[in-house]
Amino acid sequence: MLFFFRDYCGDKIVLLRFGKIIRLYQASVNLEGEHRQKPAVQFEAYAHILWLLPATKTSLKELAHPQELVVIDECDDNIPVESFIGVCRNRLLEVNQQEPVAGDDPLDFFYRYAD
Repeated sequence: MLFFFRDYCGDKIVLLRFGKIIRLYQASVNLEGEHRQKPAVQFEAYAHILWLLPATKTSLKELAHPQELVVIDECDDNIPVESFIGVCRNRLLEVNQQEPVAGDDPLDFFYRYAD
C-alpha cells in the first residue's frame, strides 16, 4: 500500500512525498509540563518508509509515464503516522508488462522493480 505524506518548511507544506510502509511501531515520548511533578509518557505511532519518486521528477522528465513511481534507494525511520495525508491506488507491474494508458485520476499510480 502506498501513502503520500506532507513535508514542512516551517508551517508551509513544501512537498508531497510517496512512500511504502515497511513497518509500523510505537515509541514513547516524555511530556514535560510546568505543572507536573512527574513526567508523563505518551505513545506515538511511527513508520519506517521506503520512498518513491514520480518518474517525471527523475532524469526521464517528460519521457516518463505521468503515473509511474520509481523506488529510490532511500528510506527513513521515525516518520510520524500523523504526517500521512492519504492512500493512493497503485499496482506493481511485472518487468515485461505493458504500461497502462495514462488516466485522469491523479491518485492512480504504478511502479516496477520492487516488491
